[in-house]
Amino acid sequence: MFERFTTDARRAVTLAQGAAAALDADAIGPEHLLLALAHDEASVAGRALASVGVDHAALEDRVRAARRPDGPDPQ
Repeated sequence: MFERFTTDARRAVTLAQGAAAALDADAIGPEHLLLALAHDEASVAGRALASVGVDHAALEDRVRAARRPDGPDPQ
């Protein structure tokens, strides 16, 4: 099935796999796909996220905080 994805979709999934591994996740979740899209500044999604002020490092920090057993810090 993966071979039926577009090149961009394959890249997003591959980057999401890396994000999940970096966060010690057992599976790829939507947060990993979001991190992958935000990281890929050459993609349409990456440019759209950057244009509304999404910062990849800050986003990764928020995902890490949300995965903590006690949950994210209230803001």
